Amino acid sequence: MKQNLQNKIIKKITFLILITALGLSCSSNISRGTELNKNEGLFILSFEFLNTVTIKGLSFDIIGNNETIEIDISKEDDNIFFKKLKKGYYKIENIKGTAYEGAGGARVSTHYISNKKLYFEVKPGKINHLGHIIIKEAFSRTNSNLVMHGKSNNSYLLIEIKFNQRVWETTRKNYPVVTKTYKMIRNYLSFSKPKIVTNLVFTRRSGIYRGYSGIEYRMKLSKVKRILKKEKRDFDVISTSQIVERTKENSFIKYIFSDNRNNYKWYKRLYKVIEITSEPKNTVITKIDKNYTKIGNNKWKNNFEFITMEKNSNGKIILTFIPKNYKR
Repeated sequence: MKQNLQNKIIKKITFLILITALGLSCSSNISRGTELNKNEGLFILSFEFLNTVTIKGLSFDIIGNNETIEIDISKEDDNIFFKKLKKGYYKIENIKGTAYEGAGGARVSTHYISNKKLYFEVKPGKINHLGHIIIKEAFSRTNSNLVMHGKSNNSYLLIEIKFNQRVWETTRKNYPVVTKTYKMIRNYLSFSKPKIVTNLVFTRRSGIYRGYSGIEYRMKLSKVKRILKKEKRDFDVISTSQIVERTKENSFIKYIFSDNRNNYKWYKRLYKVIEITSEPKNTVITKIDKNYTKIGNNKWKNNFEFITMEKNSNGKIILTFIPKNYKR
């Protein structure tokens, strides 16, 4: 009996050592007995950086069906994401990367961004395996399928999308009930946008009280106007640089378009969104804290924009949204 107990202890220790050696970590909103309704599915997505890659970390947004999920991955970690989502189509965008050059105290971080997008579908009642993403250095634009643009140079990456048995076995061990209840299907990411999908599927939050919209930064006034009409919003075009929308939540949204001719990339394009609300300050802060990270007094940020808060002479709260990639 003593020998059997020792064997069990040795087996348990061996299993823990194996998991530690694999370095697997998982970000998940799933409990071990998660149940799905008819409009929900699961997805699993994992990443691996090869040692030759100079990019040390990536971040991106998953957008679709009134969801915006911010993902951060690091070269030092084995990144596995196992989450529940509404059924439907999603896109990955706003892909950013960071590299470090130099050594010791002289190390300097270089930031990159890509305009590439990837797409996937979550099928209900299934575990949608989106693939194991292997990130390699491509060294040239010709061999790259993910070009990262920096301030003074570009980084050329090649991503391969494969099935990784180790990741799947680890997921099965961590979530035995879920993986036995729901069938896993290989439903990989793609650079090609599904033909049956319109841009309105991929909506992000536009203002704390505004809800979701197909409007994005750097759009021209004419395009913002078309989208507002299509979404049946109540708005007025005030000038060539401003549109004002009245929302159902008793707030106002101002869409501001740049009039700076010296900044040709942003000239006549949406670069600022201002939201004015009568809600109490504490209520506003609570809503902001759910989606943004606080970076100072009345200042927040997420992966793609900054937000500041102030109160006007009438006691109303003014929220100002500016994209991170906007340069004056």
